[in-house]
Amino acid sequence: MKTERQRQPRPVWPRPWLAHDRRGFVRCLGQQAAAIAGLLVALALLAYGLWYGAVLPVAHRWAVFGVRQVAVQERLVALTFDDGPQPPYTEQILQVLDRFQVRATFFEIGRQIDRYPALTQAVIQRGHELGNHSYSHRNLILRWPGEIAAEIAETDRRLRAAGVAGPIAVRPPLGKRWLILPYLLWRSQRTLAMWNVDSGDYDPAADVSALVQQVLTQVQPGSIVLMHDGSLDPRQSRDRTVAALAVLIPALRDRGYRLVTLQELLRSAQAHGWTASTQD
Repeated sequence: MKTERQRQPRPVWPRPWLAHDRRGFVRCLGQQAAAIAGLLVALALLAYGLWYGAVLPVAHRWAVFGVRQVAVQERLVALTFDDGPQPPYTEQILQVLDRFQVRATFFEIGRQIDRYPALTQAVIQRGHELGNHSYSHRNLILRWPGEIAAEIAETDRRLRAAGVAGPIAVRPPLGKRWLILPYLLWRSQRTLAMWNVDSGDYDPAADVSALVQQVLTQVQPGSIVLMHDGSLDPRQSRDRTVAALAVLIPALRDRGYRLVTLQELLRSAQAHGWTASTQD
C-alpha cells in the first residue's frame, strides 16, 4: 500500500524543448531577437548621424582632406572638368576655352585616356593642365591601400606618357576620399583637389541658365569650380555644360575674375605666403 508521500505528484518544470512548449519558446526568442535588432539599428543610425553630422564636417576641414578653395589676393578662379576625355564634349569645351583664351584643369580617368589618347594630347597641346581622376572611377572608400595606390599610379603613368610634366593633382572619384587616399597623397606630398563651387551639370533637371547661376551665386576669389567634360553614362549629354561655359566665362570676367589653372591658383597663394582652404 502506497504512502501519502508516494502518492504526491512530482513537480513539472518548464521544458521548452518539449512539443507543447516549443511554440512559446520560439515566440520568446523571436521577441528577443527583434528587440536586439531594433537596438542595433538605433545604434547604427546614431553612429551614422554623429559621423556625417559632427565628425566628417570637422575632419574635412583639415588640409589632408583636400583643397576646396585657395586664399588669394587677386580675384582668381580655377575651372576644372572631370570624367574625360570623351568625344565630342572635350573637344567642344576646348573650342570654347580657345575662343576666350582661357586655360583650365582637366581631371582625366585613366580608362578614358586609353580609349581617347588623341583627346588627351589635344588638351595638353592647347596649354591646359591635366589631373588624375583615378583609372576606373570606382569609389575608393573602403578599398585596400594597394588597390587605391594602383588606381592612382596607373593614371599617373598614362599622364606622364602623354607628356605631362610637373605635379599632378588628384581628384577622387565622386569626391569620396575617406581615409586611405588622403593619407597616401599626404605621405607623397601631393595635392588632393576638391572644389567649393559645384556647377551641378550632372543634374538633368538643370538648364543652361541654372548652371550659370549656380556658379555665379557661389563663386569667390580663389574658388575651384567643378564641371564635367565626360560621363560614364553614355546616355548623359554634356551639351548643357558646353553651352553654359560659353556664358559663364564672360560673366565671370565681367565680375572681375581671372580664370587660371589649379596649379596657377596654388602658386599664387604660395607667392603671398598664404595657404589653401579646405572649408566649405
